[in-house]
Amino acid sequence: MEDFYLTEQLLKGKKPAVRTLKELFPVLRTGYNPEPPENTAVYEMYRDLCADGDRETIKRHGLRYDITVIHPNILANELTKTYGHYHKNGRLEISEVIRGEAWYILQKYAENPHFIKEAYLVYVREGEKIVYPPGFGHITINPKKDSELITSNWISAKTESDYIPYKQLRGACYYLYKNENGELCREENKKYKDIPEIVRLAPKEIPEMKITFDSPLYSMIKTPGKLDFLTSPENYKEIFTIENCFTKI
Repeated sequence: MEDFYLTEQLLKGKKPAVRTLKELFPVLRTGYNPEPPENTAVYEMYRDLCADGDRETIKRHGLRYDITVIHPNILANELTKTYGHYHKNGRLEISEVIRGEAWYILQKYAENPHFIKEAYLVYVREGEKIVYPPGFGHITINPKKDSELITSNWISAKTESDYIPYKQLRGACYYLYKNENGELCREENKKYKDIPEIVRLAPKEIPEMKITFDSPLYSMIKTPGKLDFLTSPENYKEIFTIENCFTKI
């Protein structure tokens, strides 16, 4: 499990990039909660963090460490979520849940983003880690009504994110929301032309890559060579597959 004291130290004095309710309008299911103003922060992104003495190592290996805080229960007709994006050039990312519980919708298309070939709903608990395999777009969801979700990630400093398909198609291929009885529901996004049935997954440890659930994600910088898959993803295609990274539930 992540050392939360370390997390607090990394965030101390740092100013985040803020994603507001208004900025999420293009990817929301329908409408929004009319009570908070448009400038309400849905989530905050603290980028390029490091502990004392680690800056040179992180820079030399071309990496970036971020923390994201997702607030609960802001969207009226959907579980609170991030905007969503794909990574260009097959870049990978590894993320950890520091506090709370996270749900991730992963989706992949072959040639046209209107036609989704694979779609997964991944449940990640506190202390667990998830690698987004190459080619998969992703959104992060905070399913809790009354507690923040705090996640962290390692990523290549050269990673470029593509938000355009999510904006053009009004979000991910599925929307998750709770009905008036508090029951979880999902709805297909009709902007897409073809969507497969979503498959439920849980993340697996990948011991050969030193990806385990018993140590903080940040501590991987102690053996930075093990994060080489973030900067040279072409060398790890056989390892970072859906089958190797997840188990069906």
